Amino acid sequence: MLEHNETHVEKYEKWADFAKTNQLADEGALLDEAKKFTKNISAILRKNLNHLAFTGPEGNTD
Repeated sequence: MLEHNETHVEKYEKWADFAKTNQLADEGALLDEAKKFTKNISAILRKNLNHLAFTGPEGNTD
């Protein structure tokens, strides 16, 4: 799941650079924002997955 998000981040970065190079600064900025949001979502998912791995499906820490 997180690897899937990383492919999106890479594509957003590539297209943002392309847009900025082609005088489409607003579009590039939107793609940069999408990249930022996707990275934030991945960080939240990673934190939750780490917590679930620690607590287990029953929610205990034994």
